[in-house]
Amino acid sequence: MSSKAYSTSVLDIPLLTGDNFKKWLEEMEVYLCLKDLDLCLREKKPADLTNSSTIAEKNEYASWETSNRKSIAVIKSALTETLKDSVKIPETATEYLQAIRAKFNSSKKAQAGDLMSKLTSSKFDGNGSAREHILEMISLGNKIKGLDINFDDDFLVTLAINSLPEAYKPLRFTYNALQNKWDFDELIKVVTQEEGMINRNKVESAYFTHHHKGTSSKGPHRNGRRFSKKSRYTPYAKEKTHQAGKGKTENTGQKNF
Repeated sequence: MSSKAYSTSVLDIPLLTGDNFKKWLEEMEVYLCLKDLDLCLREKKPADLTNSSTIAEKNEYASWETSNRKSIAVIKSALTETLKDSVKIPETATEYLQAIRAKFNSSKKAQAGDLMSKLTSSKFDGNGSAREHILEMISLGNKIKGLDINFDDDFLVTLAINSLPEAYKPLRFTYNALQNKWDFDELIKVVTQEEGMINRNKVESAYFTHHHKGTSSKGPHRNGRRFSKKSRYTPYAKEKTHQAGKGKTENTGQKNF
């Protein structure tokens, strides 16, 4: 069983870009721990030294001060230039991380608001694939959850179904009537099947329209024969004409006798 690999070089710590704070903080804390630089994060700053300070107190202060100074340098090296300029470096590494967290939380709320607005207003306009549209909505939902904003999967599934056009209306009726709601995998499977059926119907309709221009408007046709939508294809037009002609011939023949 392989264990998770953490950064052993300061160059391996990912830059904080605004949307990876949770991973960045984890990597930073592990790195400072492995390098024995986290003393300043675990313990408060010792009292300032005086002329009466003992050697032990001086050593404790020196160790903490070294840990704090190096930790601030490491934290700063893992920030983008924009973040470096926007976050003032305080006295301690702990305060530095708190200031960065506050900056991230502020931008996180704005980012979450933008993503949520995009998610709730998302509509499938028929361009591309309905399956890809659903996958994009699921991806948006996961990004929002990554910002520590949680909502039920059922909510996202309902949003996705309601984002589909009128042709998928029967699918909405089916879902609303279910007691056990679909998960994401079931939703994708059902939407893919429904999309295939809708596309086949479009192709068939286009075929009939193209091949039967100028035919009677009294009903749909196939191969020159009218059929009923509610039952099997019924070739009334030609068969009735043929039967009528046959009957006429038989009647005529009987009169001749």
